[in-house]
Amino acid sequence: MSFHTENERVDAFKKASVYPVVTTDFCAGRNPLDVVRSILEGGAKVVQIREKTMSDRDYLELLKAARKLTNEFRALLIA
Repeated sequence: MSFHTENERVDAFKKASVYPVVTTDFCAGRNPLDVVRSILEGGAKVVQIREKTMSDRDYLELLKAARKLTNEFRALLIA
């Protein structure tokens, strides 16, 4: 389930107690989607994915997959 309005997203962001930022450089060789899933299973309601060296196409594919996970956990995804 995703957030449909800006107010829903802002409200969810305000309620978040943690705001992890994921980048492949800091995943210690793990798949970043596995890291995102672990973060969400741990209760995070906001996750940011930041990639400075990844191609735009690969980044978009990563974000699409991460969006599916955040929707599953009703969490916000920030890119």
